[in-house]
Amino acid sequence: MAELVHTNPSEPDNSSSPQQPLTYDEVSEPQFAELAVASFTVEEHEGMTILTGPCPRCGRVFRFPVAAEVFRGPEEEGEEILVYCLSSADFAARPPDRTGCGAYWRLNLV
Repeated sequence: MAELVHTNPSEPDNSSSPQQPLTYDEVSEPQFAELAVASFTVEEHEGMTILTGPCPRCGRVFRFPVAAEVFRGPEEEGEEILVYCLSSADFAARPPDRTGCGAYWRLNLV
């Protein structure tokens, strides 16, 4: 089974305050990866890895599918992937062709 490892070192928290309503913003903060590693679950299902957990920015739970064949070959491990919020909630200023709050971060699947 795959495990998650964050790829960014810890840095001070500069994210938006959780008390303020969030608008869509394509943003990545160093702590996003660390928070995701601590709270996401990893499931293997029919050749897919499914990451499930709360977005580090908006807090809404979503599922993020990763096709194992695309991101890692039979002998490869530790491939870095880009994860982004897929929350179905509405966020002000979100373009009509986008999903989630705009947060993204990098993780290693090992």
